[in-house]
Amino acid sequence: MAAVDVRNVCQPAKFVIPLESKSAIPKSLAPSAHMMHRSDSPAPFLANGLFHLIVGIAFLIHASGKTTHRGASLSIFAANAFRWALRLLGDDVFVSYSRRDGGDYALALANALAAHKLSCYLDQWGTPPGAELPRPLLRALSRAGMLVIVTTEGALQSGNVAAEVKEFLGTGRPIIPVALGGDPVITRSEEGTPADAAAPASLARLIRGIAVTADRAGAEAPSAQVLTRILNAEGFTRRNARLRQVFGATAAAMAVLVIAAGLVLLQLTEQAGEAKGQAIEAKDQARRAEGLRVSAQQRREEAEQLAEQARRSLTIAQRNKAEAIALQVEAQEQKKLADQAASRTRLHSHGLRLAAEAQALLTGTAYRADAVAFQKLLAAHGAAPGVVVDGAMLRALNSRPALERVLQPATPSNRIAYNPDATRLASGGRGVIQLWDAKSGALLATSPRGGKESVESLAFSRDGKLIVSTWGNAVRLWDGETAQPRGEPLAPHERRVLGAAFSFDGKHIVTAGSDGSVRLWETSSGKSSPVVLRGFKESARNAFFMHGGEVIVGFSFGEGIRLWDAATGRVHEHAFEGMPRFLVAVAPSADGRRLAGASGDGEVFVWDAFSGKKLWGPIQAHAGAIFSLSFDPLDEVLVSGGADNLIRLWSSRTGQAFRAPLRGPSFGIRAVAVAPDGQQIATVGPDGLLRTWDMFKAMDIGLPVQHVFKALQKGIDAGKLDKATGQARMDALANAVFSPNPELALSSDQKFMLRTEGNNIELFDYQQGSPTERVGAPWTGHDGRVTSVAWSRDGRKAVSGSADKTVRLWDTRTGRALGVWKGHAGTVGAVAFSPDGLRVVSADSEESLLMWDVKSGRAIRPPLRGHSSDIIALGFSPDGRYFVSGGTDGALRLWDAVNWASMGEPLVTQGSDKHFRMAAFSNDGRYILFHAEGLMGPRIIPGPTAWPEELCEKLTSNMSPAQWREWVSVEHKYVRQCEKLPVPE
Repeated sequence: MAAVDVRNVCQPAKFVIPLESKSAIPKSLAPSAHMMHRSDSPAPFLANGLFHLIVGIAFLIHASGKTTHRGASLSIFAANAFRWALRLLGDDVFVSYSRRDGGDYALALANALAAHKLSCYLDQWGTPPGAELPRPLLRALSRAGMLVIVTTEGALQSGNVAAEVKEFLGTGRPIIPVALGGDPVITRSEEGTPADAAAPASLARLIRGIAVTADRAGAEAPSAQVLTRILNAEGFTRRNARLRQVFGATAAAMAVLVIAAGLVLLQLTEQAGEAKGQAIEAKDQARRAEGLRVSAQQRREEAEQLAEQARRSLTIAQRNKAEAIALQVEAQEQKKLADQAASRTRLHSHGLRLAAEAQALLTGTAYRADAVAFQKLLAAHGAAPGVVVDGAMLRALNSRPALERVLQPATPSNRIAYNPDATRLASGGRGVIQLWDAKSGALLATSPRGGKESVESLAFSRDGKLIVSTWGNAVRLWDGETAQPRGEPLAPHERRVLGAAFSFDGKHIVTAGSDGSVRLWETSSGKSSPVVLRGFKESARNAFFMHGGEVIVGFSFGEGIRLWDAATGRVHEHAFEGMPRFLVAVAPSADGRRLAGASGDGEVFVWDAFSGKKLWGPIQAHAGAIFSLSFDPLDEVLVSGGADNLIRLWSSRTGQAFRAPLRGPSFGIRAVAVAPDGQQIATVGPDGLLRTWDMFKAMDIGLPVQHVFKALQKGIDAGKLDKATGQARMDALANAVFSPNPELALSSDQKFMLRTEGNNIELFDYQQGSPTERVGAPWTGHDGRVTSVAWSRDGRKAVSGSADKTVRLWDTRTGRALGVWKGHAGTVGAVAFSPDGLRVVSADSEESLLMWDVKSGRAIRPPLRGHSSDIIALGFSPDGRYFVSGGTDGALRLWDAVNWASMGEPLVTQGSDKHFRMAAFSNDGRYILFHAEGLMGPRIIPGPTAWPEELCEKLTSNMSPAQWREWVSVEHKYVRQCEKLPVPE
């Protein structure tokens, strides 16, 4: 084990000897004064300062190299400089020895080397055997320029010495073993001397191959040979030379290094400042960026939240908008519907008002009432269809049953005349002549204005080519087809001309004037005849030819009738029996044998024209003056028009009145004319309007079936009566075959017939046109006489009424009763199925009507009354909206089946002795067919669906748009009432 050595640590040429060991050091080996002085010189301190400077610069360069682009080279330079600095500051010689036997020698060697200006490192304290070498020692060993080993027996056996040698071998620097006693010491140690057990390797082995310098055994100081070997070792430089070199190099290096360090420091400072500023700015930017990022994140989150809220709000808004739009559309639709409903309600109220106004016009004294009333009724029918307006139309048609149409001349008319073939009607007003189509009412021609005064008379020639008219004191001829003037006006009288007429051959014209004279004129030349017919002291009201033109007749208000011979002008001297004091109208019969006259108090007379004998009269025809008379072409009917607004038809042979009078316009009838074909009557009233009337309707109730068939070009045979059953086959008009006897009923296919027989009903085969044989047994069940029977439209059911006050429903295939309905208080005299077969209407002798539900057998309507006696005829309209009833009270009534109400006044009214036995609707609902006692066959009147058309046929034009706005409504759009009539501007 090596002895604890006392060595110099990190102090060049300065020995540190423990106090307890100083006495043991020989005096000759103690440090000399020179050595002590050298050890106090500034070189070590300069070297030490240089070392620290190099280390610092190297460190700075190394540190700066990590952050610059020259990092790699600067780092390498710094590492090398660091290592060079360490090497520069190391000792020249590191002396390794064993305390046990080499301490004195090692100390003497160190002093000797110090004398040669070398620095030595001598471990004076030693390292305990087996312990690791201390770090300071290892640093000194690694910095030393040379290792000198004092090779003694103890050193050879010391593990610490071997460890030092082993550590130094890694530096590659010189190692000089000094063997005390010669090389054999090492040899022996290798050969036999046991080594220190703690030594990891033998010193001898470590230094094998290294030249060993021998010194004598027991020497107290190194020999010259040993010193020479150490001083002359390869690569070794004396310390003092090195120090000089180091000093010079250090000075230069320090200058360079100071400059370099300054530059580096400046660069480092700038870089550091920049880096610091950049770092600060980077931190600030990073902080700001982080703040901005956080803020942006927050704003983004807020934006996303706002966007989400906006999306939700938008969705809600869109939904609300959609709902609002839907609500708005719905509201607009509701408003539109409400407005439409309100508009319809207002229009309906306008319609009801118009209907009331029309009725007032027809019953009042308003000017031009008929046309206005009909136009208002048609507008009312379009605005407010229903019971009220239908009833008003019915009353209008009943009040004007024979009225065909109302014509509106350019100026108010006073006189009218038919052409010989009854195709044209001429009217005269204030200076204007107009021609009309007698059938359609169309205006054909209008003359130029010929004056301002009203026309006093108007007549066609017998060939229809000329028309003569008078106004003022002038007479004028007109073309019979174009109404254009022919020749110049004549002035035959000194004063007004009141009448004019053509002779039978048309060659002469007779005129009557207010001067009391009657004159003759040549038609072609206008020359006056030399014959002047005198006889009146006052005005001659009119004059005309009779008996083929041989006789001229004239009359005056107060002087009666005068007859003259047309050739000689001689007066026929005979008086007319019963001549009234004031004669206001005279008319000749078609055959010229009779004259009719009318008084100012409303009486009518008929005389024999040649004898003056009164044939009949006076008859009080009117409640006031009679202004006009006219015979029909067959001389069977005399028509009169009076101041009481009535038009009356009389038998020209007996004076008996036909039907009820026709009601014309208010304030009287100024002129009447019967068409030459006897089918039409024309009148003029104070309103200046022309009215045409149907002669057949004026004479009788309804029209004969044959007349309607002829008008419809269906043929008369379709309406003939079946002799076997009394059935009227209305194939062209009726929706079902009906019978004038309610006790008979024919199926709709006309194959079977039902007939009542006492309390029973019998079914007959009727395919051959007559009841050939009975089918099955009689249907029984009634307790009284069966009075009526009816089929359903499909033929599967039948219904019957009886004196037992019940209604029974039957299955026609089996004859079995399906139900017994009770509710009537009298004999059930009539029954009828609705077109759909779901309802039945029945009527009894107590004037009541009931409606039954076929399925349940219950009465679904309360009793309805209107007749004044037994009801014995019923019939439904094809659409089931109306039904008609006829009774023994002589009335034919119409009912609203939907609203279960009467349509107002009767369709037809006869005497109570004329019972209605049959009533039915035509297939299209346009006609109502009926049969009553006293009538020759079935008659036809217009049904509800034909009433608007009937009113349109009485007009010549529609209501104008201006009249619509005035009479109907400004709010509602104009509606054309009659498609075939023009609309005035």
